[in-house]
Amino acid sequence: MRFYSKFATRGIIAILSSLTAGVATLSMAQAASEVTLTASGLKIIDNKIGSGASPKIGQTCVMHYTGWLYINGAKGKKFDSSRDRGEPFEFAIGQGKVIPGWDEGIETMKVGGKRTLIIPP
Repeated sequence: MRFYSKFATRGIIAILSSLTAGVATLSMAQAASEVTLTASGLKIIDNKIGSGASPKIGQTCVMHYTGWLYINGAKGKKFDSSRDRGEPFEFAIGQGKVIPGWDEGIETMKVGGKRTLIIPP
């Protein structure tokens, strides 16, 4: 079974060279109410909450994403985008096929949602 979702990721900071160092600067509104900070340091911002089911461990997630580098708190260069390739990205959730913050950030999404993940180094 495949889990389909729309997903945007910005500020991935930790692997693939996309993920070097930095912390994203958030607006005051985001900092006050919209950002969920997890124990791992992952920052989650729901841009659109989906109405479908959340993925289960082992399910294949199919989504579009765009990855940006953040350097010294500022959004920098785009390093990857499934949209640029015209093809969604697929991976099995919870299987360690993507960087840890990505698995963690997708676990609680719902089908149709759009989310920003700021993944610490």
